[in-house]
Amino acid sequence: DSGEGGAGKPGTTAVFGGHSHVGTMIYQGANWPAAYRGHLFTHNLHGHQMNHQVLVPKGSGYEAMHAGADLMWTPDPRYMAVDLQSGPDGAVYIIDWFDQQHCHTPIEEKWDRSNGRIYRISWAATYKPVKVDLGKMSDLELAKLQLHEDDWYRRTARRLLMERASKGGMKVEAIDFLRELAQHADPRVALRGLWALQQCDTVNQMIVMYAAQHQSDVVRQWAMENAADTWNKYDTSAPPELGTLPNLLQAARQDTSPTVRLALASTFPRLSEALRWKVAVALATHAEDKNDRFLPKMIWFALATVVKSDWPRALEIAKTTPLTELADSIRWYAAQDAMGRAALAAATASLPPEQAGRVARIAAFALSNESSLTPPAGIDAAVAAIGNTRDPGVAAALNELAAVFGDTTVLTRMRTVLADTAAPMAERKSAFALLKRTGGNESLPVFTALLEEPAFRAQVIPLLGRSDDPATATALLQRYGKLTPAERTAALAALTSRTPLALTLVKAMAAGTFDKKQLTALHLRQMRNLGSDELNALLETTWGKFNPTSESGKATAAKFKKLFSEAPLWAYDAGKGKEVFTKVCATCHAYSDGTAKIGPDLGGTWRNGIDYFLENISDPNAVIGEAFQLTIVTKTDGSVVAGAVEKESDTALVVRTLIESVSIPKAGIKSREKLPQSLMPPGLLEAMSEREAIELLKFLTTSP
Repeated sequence: DSGEGGAGKPGTTAVFGGHSHVGTMIYQGANWPAAYRGHLFTHNLHGHQMNHQVLVPKGSGYEAMHAGADLMWTPDPRYMAVDLQSGPDGAVYIIDWFDQQHCHTPIEEKWDRSNGRIYRISWAATYKPVKVDLGKMSDLELAKLQLHEDDWYRRTARRLLMERASKGGMKVEAIDFLRELAQHADPRVALRGLWALQQCDTVNQMIVMYAAQHQSDVVRQWAMENAADTWNKYDTSAPPELGTLPNLLQAARQDTSPTVRLALASTFPRLSEALRWKVAVALATHAEDKNDRFLPKMIWFALATVVKSDWPRALEIAKTTPLTELADSIRWYAAQDAMGRAALAAATASLPPEQAGRVARIAAFALSNESSLTPPAGIDAAVAAIGNTRDPGVAAALNELAAVFGDTTVLTRMRTVLADTAAPMAERKSAFALLKRTGGNESLPVFTALLEEPAFRAQVIPLLGRSDDPATATALLQRYGKLTPAERTAALAALTSRTPLALTLVKAMAAGTFDKKQLTALHLRQMRNLGSDELNALLETTWGKFNPTSESGKATAAKFKKLFSEAPLWAYDAGKGKEVFTKVCATCHAYSDGTAKIGPDLGGTWRNGIDYFLENISDPNAVIGEAFQLTIVTKTDGSVVAGAVEKESDTALVVRTLIESVSIPKAGIKSREKLPQSLMPPGLLEAMSEREAIELLKFLTTSP
């Protein structure tokens, strides 16, 4: 679309734009002037208008361009058109739900379901009402309607022919007529014949072979899309590749139309693996498709299903194809597979330095969630092909790969850089990012020292959860009072992730040197899952029993609903409620700012009312989306990570915790368990004062 956005103001570019487009029609009727035929029209909900577009061929697809002026606009804010279709009279009929409420609210009373309107848009000079019943026509008469100037007749006739064919067949004369149309020189006529034959299940091999040689690429496109299916159906005595191989390969190599090549790529799922390789190799040779919006991706999608069967062959395609995006995709996928990495290293060794450096960057990106892998055979030769690069991106990628593959020299050098307070901050941060992923326990002393540096403190605190040294917990507890709210949350997550750290924390609680009110039910659950009898006994003595039920959740909801409804809300400050939200909820939930969080974004949920929040806060386990179920990962070193699974590969698991995304090598996982529990712990409201609870609820239920 063109324009700045759906305001519906005549005389400005805003009238052309907006979002939430509903209903699509390419006008092919006989009533409107010829200038509108073949153009695309769609409703713009928030602009209260009908947008007018022109489809312009671009590479293997089309681009919708604004036609210069939209067809209609109304100042009525209740105009909410949702569909449009042309009728047998050539006019266009619009369905309008006629409602002030646009969309996206579950509150029933906001909707007005008592109204609805239908409009007809016609060109007065040529409009004539008609009354038709195509069902009374013979098969041949319906077939001849494929030549009608109005598409309503053509489409309706094809539907009726399809229904008749499914109930007992069509008359031979109708089939013969459609086959003549299918061989017409005019591509529009030929396609109508082909579509009708296809819908009536009467396409044969001859028709497909003729279409494959048509002068129009859109007809050849149809042939390519149907070749494999047709051969399978009408000549089952031969495998698909024997009948279709000459045509498909010839078209893949020689056809000048990107539209045809896109159709060929789309046939891959229906081809044998052998034929898929051959057609892909042919399609990958077309340099003119390098910047096409679809073709490099489509060829890759097809190859992705077979590359693991022959990595050297796939990487040879990557080496020779002029389609950069295709080559990058093959190499990216190879880097994520153990056999693929070995083949990628061997293939990279023979590349020029610049190309080899690009492969290194792609491989580093592909392995960005990995922390420890066995180096593939031939890695040294691949690195040697890059030479002494001056490209900082390639140099950084080489460091990342070396660290992931366990190069202790690189890791030692990075620890030295990070510990050097005189080194440039950019270099130290780069070293920290690498060690955070791959540094192992050897980096913990350096990380602990970074607690004194504000530039690193927030990021380093979660990493201290790797430590088994009680002194680490003591260092965190000593600094706890000076930490920011976000840093305190990170510190508690670290302190509750391993038994030695958790024991130090709980002992501090028992001694009264740490306020147990700082902990939430999630922290308790995480510590209990560490499986330490000593820790569990201390927890029970220090904290008490913790086993909320659904019934207790209902009681809590009823209690706070009564409290909220009886409170003089004018006396409570929603701004203070926002402060409570920031302290208690913002760790997991964003509020319309687009920040990635472990829980759902709560922006706009104020419309749902008080019951929505009370039910979800008091009993979060009642209805749980799969994405927000708690996963407990116990590592082989005895530590526990709790959160939601964000990504997973064959070799690594990425878990989103309250603080960050943590990549865990699967080789280091002892067990994992998805609990039928929400990541959101019960008991949040009970842990607050009444004023805090009321102000939080007021903030959550107040329109911004």
